[in-house]
Amino acid sequence: MPDLQLADEASRLVTYLRSADLSLITAESCTAGQISAELSAVAGSGKVMEGGFVVYSPAAKLALLGLDPNWLERFNLTSVEVAEAMARAALQRSPASAALAVTGLLGSEAKDGIPPGTCLLYTSPSPRDRQKSRMPSSA
Repeated sequence: MPDLQLADEASRLVTYLRSADLSLITAESCTAGQISAELSAVAGSGKVMEGGFVVYSPAAKLALLGLDPNWLERFNLTSVEVAEAMARAALQRSPASAALAVTGLLGSEAKDGIPPGTCLLYTSPSPRDRQKSRMPSSA
C-alpha cells in the first residue's frame, strides 16, 4: 500500500517548486531513487523534475557526480559535507535550479560510529536562484 503521507509531501514539494518557478535534480544514495520516484508520481511533476542521479556506491559518487575521493575519505559517506557535495555536483551537471541530495545509513547496524537510521538530506538552490524563497515547513 502506498505511503499517503509520503505522497502528500511529494505533492507539496512539486506544488512549491512550480510556484517558485524552480526545477529539481536529485542525487540519491541510501534512497536509491525512491525520492525521484515519489516526486514523478505527482501529476504535473514533469514541469519541475529535471532528473536524478542514483549514486548508491562510493564508485558511483565518483564516476557520476565527480566527487573528490579525498573528500569521501576525509568525511564519512554519511555526512553533511558529502550530502552537500552531492547536491552541488548534481546542479553542475544539470540545468536544474535546485538540488536535493540524500545519503545515510538505513540498515540495522551501526557503521563507522554512525547509528542505523541516520539519514542526511541537503537542498541547494543553484547560484542563479539563491534569492528564491525557502519552502515553508509543514505544521
